[in-house]
Amino acid sequence: VTSITTNLTAPSFQLDTKNYPAGSHTITVRATDLGGLVSSASVQINFDNTAPVASITSPLSNSWIKGLFTVTGASSSAVTLSKAELLVDNVVASTVTSNLIAPIFNLDTTKYAAGSHTLSLRVTDAGGLVSTNSIQINIDNVAPVVSITSPANASWKTGLASISATVSSSVTL
Repeated sequence: VTSITTNLTAPSFQLDTKNYPAGSHTITVRATDLGGLVSSASVQINFDNTAPVASITSPLSNSWIKGLFTVTGASSSAVTLSKAELLVDNVVASTVTSNLIAPIFNLDTTKYAAGSHTLSLRVTDAGGLVSTNSIQINIDNVAPVVSITSPANASWKTGLASISATVSSSVTL
């Protein structure tokens, strides 16, 4: 309860929402004139001072993934969540607005270069507070190329045969 005795035609005051639990609250302003007549107005507002929590549940950090990969997460918040976003290297790859406690994303890894990438889950609650969880992942969509250089195809060998090959890959073997 706050009383104001100056600037009575346009009262203004600060309310520290951290002193109240998250959720819906009613704010009422009441005015009493010198004759004792009272009038009031109320609004419903929502308090949110705690950021949501986000975590990537699959894949595990430093995993190797390929093709169309399902990324799953978990999130929680003191208030309603409004969206969850999957980011690859800090760029939004997908956004969901339903099933926000356990968001599921389909990531097409063929859109990204082979190698290490940062995968992030960013959740936003109804109050606009944000939480991000990031892991490192590795993408590899191209099988290594193997070629036998010796012996020649269909050749005949006796005793100890020497075999030689070359291998190349878009990622470290």
